Amino acid sequence: MLDKDVTLLLSKIEKATGFDASQYRFSTLMRRLNLRLSATRSSNYREYMRVLKKDPEECQKFIKTLTINVTDFFRDKEVFLFLKKNFFPQLIETADKRKRRTLSIWSMGCSRGQEPYSLAILWHEFLGSKINDYNIKILATDVDGEALIRAKSGLYTPRETANLSKTLLRKHFSNQDGMFKIKPNLQKMIKFKQYDIIKGHPPGKFDVVLCRNVFIFFESQLQKKLLKKLYVSLKRDGILILGRSEMLHDEEHFQCLSHHFHIYKKAANTIRALNKN
Repeated sequence: MLDKDVTLLLSKIEKATGFDASQYRFSTLMRRLNLRLSATRSSNYREYMRVLKKDPEECQKFIKTLTINVTDFFRDKEVFLFLKKNFFPQLIETADKRKRRTLSIWSMGCSRGQEPYSLAILWHEFLGSKINDYNIKILATDVDGEALIRAKSGLYTPRETANLSKTLLRKHFSNQDGMFKIKPNLQKMIKFKQYDIIKGHPPGKFDVVLCRNVFIFFESQLQKKLLKKLYVSLKRDGILILGRSEMLHDEEHFQCLSHHFHIYKKAANTIRALNKN
């Protein structure tokens, strides 16, 4: 339960930015909020509110502290390899049968872009010379506008690309003043968009949705609401991928395809039941 000062503080931030932090997991919220109190040398929440009033940029600093997530190219590499081996062939087979060679993927909480670019690389590695036979569309969203600017640039430091093999770096990056830049053929596969999963409507229908390490920040009631949005966002037989520390206990609406990798398949004909819950 949030005390009055914290509730007022979060209300001021929402009015200033449109960002609602009140439904984040209590422990996460308080831990990140106290980091900003320490950074601004505020001894209590009322003092921090005065800082917010004097320095409007502090609202964005708080949001960035709250939403920051560890990201890397091919983070949890085994998940990507499992996806490539077990699901990419199915997606291609289905696309060929339907004679609709457009495939859509949503990377939610994409941060600085490593996840969607990893997906683009994975598709190129899987399809090889046939990549142009298909229209692979990747929507990459995040609430952090500054992170999206970085993502759109496609520029990464040697440290940020350290876990990539030399072969992948040569094939999919160009060297630009000591930085590594994603090649245009990968960039064109991805559309970056600022999006708040708490307030936003489902942004489309997707064959695959990656929502990794996002649910862990939210309280259980909000998780249930977001699950409805993810369900609606998936095409029939669509695949949902959660983070390695996130579990989905909903066998009625999602079929677990991999307990180890936390991958789920949308169950058919259950949307009405889901909306009743």
